[in-house]
Formats: sequence, C-alpha cells, structure tokens
Amino acid sequence: MIEEDLDSIRSDFPIFEFNPKLIYMDSAATSQRPKNVIDKVTEVYSHYNSNVHRGIYSMAEKVTEEYENSRKEIAKFLGANADELIFTKNTTESLNLVAYMLLPKLKNGVITITELEHHSNILPWREVASLANAEIRTVAVDREGKIDYADFEKKVSGSSVLSFTHISNVAGTTLDAKKMVSAAKAEGAITVVDGAQAAPHLKLNLHDLGADFYALSGHKMLGPTGIGILYGNKRLLEDLEPPFRGGEMVTEVHAEGQEWNDVPLKFEPGTPNFAGAIGFGEATKYLEKIGMNDIESYEKKLGKALMEELTKIDGLEYIGPSEGRAALLSFKLKGYHPHDIAAFLDTRSIAIRSGFHCAQPLHERFGFFDGSARASLYFYNNLDEIESLAYSLKELVRL
Repeated sequence: MIEEDLDSIRSDFPIFEFNPKLIYMDSAATSQRPKNVIDKVTEVYSHYNSNVHRGIYSMAEKVTEEYENSRKEIAKFLGANADELIFTKNTTESLNLVAYMLLPKLKNGVITITELEHHSNILPWREVASLANAEIRTVAVDREGKIDYADFEKKVSGSSVLSFTHISNVAGTTLDAKKMVSAAKAEGAITVVDGAQAAPHLKLNLHDLGADFYALSGHKMLGPTGIGILYGNKRLLEDLEPPFRGGEMVTEVHAEGQEWNDVPLKFEPGTPNFAGAIGFGEATKYLEKIGMNDIESYEKKLGKALMEELTKIDGLEYIGPSEGRAALLSFKLKGYHPHDIAAFLDTRSIAIRSGFHCAQPLHERFGFFDGSARASLYFYNNLDEIESLAYSLKELVRL
C-alpha cells in the first residue's frame, strides 16, 4: 500500500530532501525523479559514455546493450514489443513524427481530433492537413468535459485518422480509448493516442488497447527530460517512409540510393539520447516496483480529496467532470488571475501551474479566457498537502 510506504517512497526523491517544505503539484507538466534514475544517468556518462550502435569496443557495446535493454524494459511496461517502440524527444516529437509519416496517406482525407487536445495534438495535424488538402474535424465535449459520443460517431465516420488524448491535461477527463479506437478502426481509420498524461498513471497494455500509434514522454513518468516514445503498429512502421533522415537509420547508402534499417531504427536518425533512454528504462523499473495498479488506486483517493476540498472554496470554478477524473484540477478564483494565484501559493512553498497549459482552445471553450491555475498530483503527494493547498487558497480569498 502506497499510503503505508509514502515516507519511504518520498525519501527516494532527492528533490524533497533538498526542499523539505516543498509541496509539488505540477506533475502533469513534469514529474520529479527518484534517485535510481538520476544515478543511472550519471552512471552512463561516468562509466561507459560512448555512441550506441556504432562502435565495437567494449564501452560502445556496453552502452548499446543498456540502450536496447531499456527499450525492452519500457516495452514490457507498456504491453508492447521492443521493435514497436521508437525513441523520440517527447510526446510532441512523437505526434509530429506520426503526422508526417502519415502525410502521404492523407491527401484529400479526414483527420478527426477532439476539443480536449493539447496543442501538440492540434498543430501537427493542422500542418499536414494544409499540405494534404485534408479536412480536420473536432469532436465536441459536453459541459463536464466528457466526449459527446453522438458527435464522435458522426465525426469519425469516413475518417482517415483519429487522434485523441487518453487523459486531458486540463479537464482531467479519462477517455474510453479502447472504445474510440475500435469505432475508428471499423471506419478504416488509423488511430493515434496522446498518452502523455495516461502512461504515468494507468497500467497500460498497448496491444490490448489496439491503437496504431501511442505517444508518451519519459519526463512525466519519473524519467529524464528529452526522451519519449512513439509506439507503432509494426506493419504500418514497415510500410511507412521515415520523414526525417540521417545516420544510423540506414544499412547502406550509395550514390544512387539507400536501404533503410530495420524498424524501429529506421525512424531514429542521428545520435539518440541514449542516457535518457537508459534512465527512462530505470524509471519504468521503479514504477513497476511501486505497482501501477496501486498508483492508480491511490491517485483516485488523491483526486477525490482534491476535488472535495477545493470545490468548498467560494468563487472557485473548475474545468472537467465532477467524478471519475484524474488527480488534477484546473480552476480559477473570482477576482484573481491564475498567475497571481500561483505566485501567492509559491510564497507558501506550493508549486502549481498557471496559464493555458498548452490547451488554449479548451480553456476558451469553457470561458477561461485568462487560463487556469492547475494542481496536478502524483503518487508522492499526500492528503496533508491537499489540505495545505485548500487552506492557502482560502487564505487568499480572505485577503
């Protein structure tokens, strides 16, 4: 049980040792890192720093082995195969990569997204739509930020691609990804899921989910910055052309042409962030040790408490459903700009996000034209911290 081991878990994170008063509530932006991840990255650079897949000396063979073992470790964590995982910089690069991969298939086609999307799942599709003369359809959400399934069924009909977030980083809505993927596939659409907010918090089995592509970031799930994953259906990966090109993604290059490397190396040009990838593998080991089912169960308690405590505050409005939401809340307080709320809370050592959280259309949909303040939790948070947040907000209202 996480609650019983929470002091021990928090001791694994150096940030709390060096900042003992810190109440960190911005994990949807980036999580903190446990010592084993920090130490692993240091080990790579200190003990066997050399380029992967390129040398036959012992250090190069060691780092290549660690790099590919991490790919296997992450694949196991995600319920996928190692040769289906492409290392990228982050979710944003993953979504751009898949959008440009699919560009040749989108001429005069239809791309369907939802009102819940992060800018990273809007802007790449706008660009490829303009290049392919494709139509973009946007599925509506209801007053609670839940998918309007009647509108979804109408919009997905005849779609070439369906791309949607698994969990909204603003509304906290968890979408029925398996249901949506199944419906889109019945229409012959290629399915893409933005899993940036889901992968850190849910036990995933990507083969069971059935999506063609799934994107996520290491830094939101205890891993280093600058490392992400694009999971892809292997049949599609073998069929598609790489949009970005360079060294290592080829087996042969001649004056008259080239031969692509095997998947997934075909989509990994240049020197990768091998230290980040190895650190990410270590992060998934840590998450496995804690247990994703336990993390999900504990965070439901945190999310419920966050909702209950903050909605008692006079003048507070929030985006998203009242129940069944992720452990985050995007809100505004009457008379206070979100930046002022965040600045005040910082004087109480409480770190939250303020602004549009890279989802301005969604904020505007709900009339949050100045953005919102967002408290987002992870399994290293506790109920006392939620009470401190609520107390501080009530204090602000009384000023």
